Amino acid sequence: MRKRIFVNIHNDSRATSASKFKKLLTWNNYSTVDKMVTASDMQSEVIAATIIDEEDKLGIRLYKLKATSTFKSAFLKSSALGVIYLYKDTNKLWTLNHRVAIQYILADKELQKNLGLEWVEGLEDYIFTKPVIKAVLRGLCTNRDDAVSRYYKSLGVKGVNFRRFNQLKQLADFRRFEVLLRVTTNIDNLYKFADKPAGHNMQLVQDTAEMAMRLGKKVNFAWSPKRMKAEHDAMALEIVAIKSKFQEHKVVDYNSISEVPKHNIIEVLSSNTELLEESIKMGHCVGTSDYYFEQMQQLSGLIIRYKNGDTLGTAQVNIQGEEFRVNQFYGRFNGDLPIEHENILMDTLKGNEFTRFIKQLKEHKGSRREEYSFKDDYAGQLPF
Repeated sequence: MRKRIFVNIHNDSRATSASKFKKLLTWNNYSTVDKMVTASDMQSEVIAATIIDEEDKLGIRLYKLKATSTFKSAFLKSSALGVIYLYKDTNKLWTLNHRVAIQYILADKELQKNLGLEWVEGLEDYIFTKPVIKAVLRGLCTNRDDAVSRYYKSLGVKGVNFRRFNQLKQLADFRRFEVLLRVTTNIDNLYKFADKPAGHNMQLVQDTAEMAMRLGKKVNFAWSPKRMKAEHDAMALEIVAIKSKFQEHKVVDYNSISEVPKHNIIEVLSSNTELLEESIKMGHCVGTSDYYFEQMQQLSGLIIRYKNGDTLGTAQVNIQGEEFRVNQFYGRFNGDLPIEHENILMDTLKGNEFTRFIKQLKEHKGSRREEYSFKDDYAGQLPF
């Protein structure tokens, strides 16, 4: 059995009247509806999903239809967005851009309804690993709690349901909060921490968890803020000692995009070696966590070295949004700095040279395609 579903997911305000065509489409094989299909550069905004349930395989194939004069040619000339097949005799999964297919399914309620997957609403695409997809296709996974539980059990974490999943997402972005689950000594302490993290510096907590993962250690989320900082600093020193021996030198070539501004108070760091040197000098983890260098590589953030007389500091600057913002600005051992130094930093970054530099980095970032794949297991990866 093959069943075709047509879903008008996108609206393209740039489309002109000349790029529109009208066609009678069959909706789920039992009713007809007139659809006005807008197109941009001969790529329509109609997503076609073919559901396959045959003797040898089960799955879904998603297409983006071409803007042509007849439906038959539109479908024949369409481009595949994502394919998921489960072969019944071998129980093997075959996929092509399955993450894209999952993203479309999660984005559209009509598509969820026609697939019988209304329950996936509210989940994240990364939950649907190949083992979870296989369980869904076989009818063994039929609700959000089960999907979340299966995903985290595959990471060695038990006791996570959908409610707890949403609770923990408030602590950190999806790339990093999973690390908290993997390193906790007690899952209940982590949930209590999620409810009331008062007094803790969340960036420091996340960095501590990531370093613990790399070192094969655990974190007790019942620790006081003082104890958390002490553990953080000790792990940072341990990783600095390892990285200083084994780390490969890598550079972000900012000057190939825009000339890096020169200033007597602040300096833009551009290599993982400079980050490590900053960690040694300042006693923090900017060079021990790969997160900060990844942000630099992705042109999502800058690490700034600050020196104003005897006052030293390190700043993490987020440049992803409309306006840049300083996420962190600390002195030695993550100590607080007087407010006047933060004002000096902000005034300098808002100057013409840095404004131009940040703008050109953002424009360059927007012109290239970015992909990210979560590193499944940090433990046991030393030397770095």
